[in-house]
Amino acid sequence: MVRRKNTKTASQETANKQHLMELYDSSEVGMIATMKNGKIGIITEKFLSPGGMPQFWVHEAGHGLVPYCMELIAKVEKKPTAVVLFSGGGGVEAGLMDAGIEPLLAVEYNPDKPDLSEAMSDAHEANFPQCRVIRRTVQELAAEDFPGFPQEPDILWASPMCSNFSAAKKGGTEQDDDVAAAKAVVAAIKKIKPKHFVLENVPAYQKSQSWKQIGFVVPSLGYNLKSTIVDMSDYGVPQARKRFIAWASRDAQPPLDLPEKSAKISWYEAIKDLIPSLPDSELLKGQRRSVDKFLENNASEPLLIDRVGVRSRYAAIPSFKPANTILRSHFTDHRNNSRSKFADIWLPDSVSGSDVGASGQVKQVTIECVRRLQSFSDWYEFPEEVGVAGSILGYSVPPKFVELFLKPIGQITPTLTNSNHTAELDESGEIVQEMGCENAMPTIEYQEKELKDWADKVGELVRRIGEWGDDVKESGLSISFGKTYPQLLKGKSVTRRVWKDSHALKFIKIFEEGARFQALDKDKRYGGKQVGWLTLTEKPYQEKLADMPMADLIKEGFPELTLAEFIEHYFDGDDQKVVWVIRFKFEPIESEQKSQDCKSNHALSVQTSSKTDEHYSPDEVKEAAIATLGTIDLDPCSNSHTAPNIPAANHYTIEDDGLSKSWAIGEGRIYLNPPYSATASWVDKLLEEYLAGGVKEAVVLVKSATDTKWYQKLDQFPKCLWNGRLKFKGNSSSAPFASSVFYLGENFEKFQKAFSKHGRVHGVPQIPQITKSKSQFSFLKSQLLTPTALPIAQIRRDGGTQPREKLDMAHVATLKEAIEEGAELDPADVFYDGENDWLADGFHRCKAYEELGIEDIQVIIHQGTRRDAVLYAAAANADHKAAKPRSRADKRRAVMMLLRDQEWSSWSNYQIARQCKVSEATVRNIRKSLTAKIRSEDKPKTRTYTTKHGTTAAMQVGSIGKGKQETGNGEQETENGETSGLPLADVENSQPLPANNSNGTLPEGNDHSNNGNRHHTSVPKSPPVEDYIIGFTSNIDQMSVEQLVEVRDRINQRLQALQCPAIPKNGKSTQNTVLVGKN
Repeated sequence: MVRRKNTKTASQETANKQHLMELYDSSEVGMIATMKNGKIGIITEKFLSPGGMPQFWVHEAGHGLVPYCMELIAKVEKKPTAVVLFSGGGGVEAGLMDAGIEPLLAVEYNPDKPDLSEAMSDAHEANFPQCRVIRRTVQELAAEDFPGFPQEPDILWASPMCSNFSAAKKGGTEQDDDVAAAKAVVAAIKKIKPKHFVLENVPAYQKSQSWKQIGFVVPSLGYNLKSTIVDMSDYGVPQARKRFIAWASRDAQPPLDLPEKSAKISWYEAIKDLIPSLPDSELLKGQRRSVDKFLENNASEPLLIDRVGVRSRYAAIPSFKPANTILRSHFTDHRNNSRSKFADIWLPDSVSGSDVGASGQVKQVTIECVRRLQSFSDWYEFPEEVGVAGSILGYSVPPKFVELFLKPIGQITPTLTNSNHTAELDESGEIVQEMGCENAMPTIEYQEKELKDWADKVGELVRRIGEWGDDVKESGLSISFGKTYPQLLKGKSVTRRVWKDSHALKFIKIFEEGARFQALDKDKRYGGKQVGWLTLTEKPYQEKLADMPMADLIKEGFPELTLAEFIEHYFDGDDQKVVWVIRFKFEPIESEQKSQDCKSNHALSVQTSSKTDEHYSPDEVKEAAIATLGTIDLDPCSNSHTAPNIPAANHYTIEDDGLSKSWAIGEGRIYLNPPYSATASWVDKLLEEYLAGGVKEAVVLVKSATDTKWYQKLDQFPKCLWNGRLKFKGNSSSAPFASSVFYLGENFEKFQKAFSKHGRVHGVPQIPQITKSKSQFSFLKSQLLTPTALPIAQIRRDGGTQPREKLDMAHVATLKEAIEEGAELDPADVFYDGENDWLADGFHRCKAYEELGIEDIQVIIHQGTRRDAVLYAAAANADHKAAKPRSRADKRRAVMMLLRDQEWSSWSNYQIARQCKVSEATVRNIRKSLTAKIRSEDKPKTRTYTTKHGTTAAMQVGSIGKGKQETGNGEQETENGETSGLPLADVENSQPLPANNSNGTLPEGNDHSNNGNRHHTSVPKSPPVEDYIIGFTSNIDQMSVEQLVEVRDRINQRLQALQCPAIPKNGKSTQNTVLVGKN
């Protein structure tokens, strides 16, 4: 090595040393240290080396504690700090910097848009090089307890993803990942203990389960929590953007509060000086119509007009108003491609006092314009790609609001000391750098003794850290087995792992020391627990999978597999992969084993009591269940993962909490033997999953508690009343109660065959079942469902596909408000038959767009007929529970859409219930009410009788036996409160047409228009005649000739009252005659 020459004079060295000591003396724990390499961190400790060298322990965000000498520190300052979760491209950080707050750490990763997330993180690092970006989800970091995060920053800001919380979002409900993200935010607050916490999201977030998770816990952690809805245009942002803001301060901290509102800034005022240099553009037809419509009632002035975005397409914003909410959809289409144009500015022929150049022009809005509308400072550099830049802008919190809101925290008087000296490395500095201590390089002004003292100091610290690490490893080193845990319990003695060499060396050291280490059932990050101890029987070594001995398949616990199958299953078939081989001896924890044995013995000792939840299904029930289901995909009430009583592919134990998890696993075949202390909850969960389609078949073993509500809910399904009392597995005597086995599904014959030998089987339908080789809409799954814009006027809404009783104008108003606030609605669903686009889902959305004057709507186009649209629509609204729940009349209407169809009305109650996502009882009651109408049609309306005075009088008996009086809309209510007829046809877009034309066309004689309005000449007050024969469609084949003639005569009476032709009496048979009338 070549020693660098020391060119400093003695006086310079003395001055430099004095400067360093001044910097050291003025520094305090908690200050921000900025290193010469650009990194920043918080000073946690200051000390002098034995040679007198000033040193700091600095906590680098995301890295942890690192020792630094003063030579490597550029400046030390007293400054508030912040950590940002869900940071995007750094809008919050831009506001923090402008407020005088230093962002230390940001977390950004969206697994749904990984490429976009990476691009935004790149932009973040380019604009905030001192702030480290962790490109992982907050949930992942929470599982690892937020390693390397700074403690007690001044601000923790979180802006979770908002796409699932819009009022316009289909269903309007968040996903499991959203709730998990909220829990991770709470975990971050608990871990790093910020002085202040801020959360930002769309207004609907305040009604979500995610916010409940945060809002419930934060006050219990010692924070004063406040929240409200703010309009960013009240705080210096030239954009109408409403957001939910929540903030909390620790009890010992001065509370945060919203800044004072200021006068609104218009879009024109914000970008007026940029307009002359903007590129020219041309208005679209829709934009031109918006201009003309504005000028009808207003004087000429500059207008900002959107070109894209379904929420406000072509909306013209006058120059005195703030811009509409900026959305990511303005800049990218649904394939994430960048748009070349997203908005235009129309300039009138004369603009008073304007300096914008030539009037009467159309200018194209650029990213630079949107930067100002979103209040980004000029120093922020956006990526060149419009889609990425626009996404940063659309997702971002306006930096101006962040600055105003947090400026009181940023106004701490800084104690800033800069180190302007320059230092040159000598040979010893290079040596230390080679030793891996690049952050602890000494300078030439210190003598060799001081350098040695410093090296000794660092060496001592490293040694102590190593010793501490060894202590942890010896007691905490572990191997988790996960999916191979059952094999471990059965004698597994070897495992193969793809480890880094550095990790394997730790186990080699353990072998050499003869120490034991922990065996875990699964990874600790996912709730893994210690199940025993492992002792290595050989020194770990590396081996190519192709060289694996066949005998090791038995030691691995997989004697049934071939070597190729083993490698394929666990190592993706790569037999050339080199792995570490770890041979061990397993010792289960005796105390745990004894505890389990005691628990097992206790369970067996109380089998004769009905008070225990430990009732293990006997083999005869299991065998019959397997014969019915074929394969059991899930046992949600399993006794064990490792030694389960039920041979299912998946198991939920009491620790897993099956009530909180999805049962939509595999083919959806479930065996359920619920804990008898909480049967009702498990039955409700089963019915919920079944009606949602996640569970396709289920066998349910329960007590014959016929007086309970949960039993009565199950009683609509086929059941087997078990002969005698069951003798539960492992028990010496029979149970003190009778048992029933219920079946949910369509394989009734299998259930009857499997269980009829064990007891009487009831409730199996006798009518023929319709077997389908595919799901009704399986063809949709193979299509590329890409949203596209479609003119609303082109969409047919008059084809009987509206499954709701009527449009709810209050919900339309809610959607309009959400649209105007910037919410993006889910696309509607239409079916295209080669000529018409039939609307199946999205009637309220279409109406909201129409009333806002928006001509196009984003839709998903499916290939199919009007009948396909009707069938799809029958279940579509069940997914809108939070935004617009179905009423009982809505559910009835959906069922009637199918019952009025020749093919669908022959389906079983269960099939119709599943298609419409209602209960079987609802379908059964509707059928029953329709049948009852026919039978009561010929009953006399009056009856004569003799009074006590000997005179004759007439009694009105027409209403005897009817449960309810007529409702206000002319419909008749049944006993359960549901109306028996369809809504009147004068309700807009509401009346369904018969859907029994197999070619998907409308019946002749109906006048239709593309605007969704229908023309009617006269409307009979009574339901059409088809309703009066639906009740017989499921058992017409079993009727006698006399019964069929009676039906025909009653129908003819009704037809005569409606002035319709009667059913002819000729035909091949009476049965065919009635069928002619039905058709």
